[in-house]
Amino acid sequence: MKKILIFLLLFISSCGYQPLYVNDIKNIEFSKITFSGEENIGKKIINSLSIKENTLNKNLDKLDVNITYNIEETSKNSLGQITTLRSTIDVNFTTRNENKNVETRNFSKNFSYQNKENKFELINYQNNIKNNLITELIQDIRLYLNTK
Repeated sequence: MKKILIFLLLFISSCGYQPLYVNDIKNIEFSKITFSGEENIGKKIINSLSIKENTLNKNLDKLDVNITYNIEETSKNSLGQITTLRSTIDVNFTTRNENKNVETRNFSKNFSYQNKENKFELINYQNNIKNNLITELIQDIRLYLNTK
């Protein structure tokens, strides 16, 4: 019984399992990183993923990040007052290399919520939702970069 347990322990511990949601991803560098749209969201994403810009190495790919953040009305009551809203963040990653090969990957997250009477609370709630959506997008992008 001990021999089987030891064999099983050695077999499982040396299988090469590595979780996908590890915090440290491989060092990713690009020769140039450009942002369009919501630049502050793009910088949060790039900084949390530890993506670096290396302008000295021209052989690296170039990264274009296009981010859109929208808050839209999804329904109104009979008086014409807004009752529900939806916040959406779309991130478009485009990489280009010297051979003009282009790879594009789109990430999108949204969240629907009820309107609040107090506008100060609504703005705070929207900022909270925005930060949560950014965190979810970072997890998706990290998963994509780890499997790439």
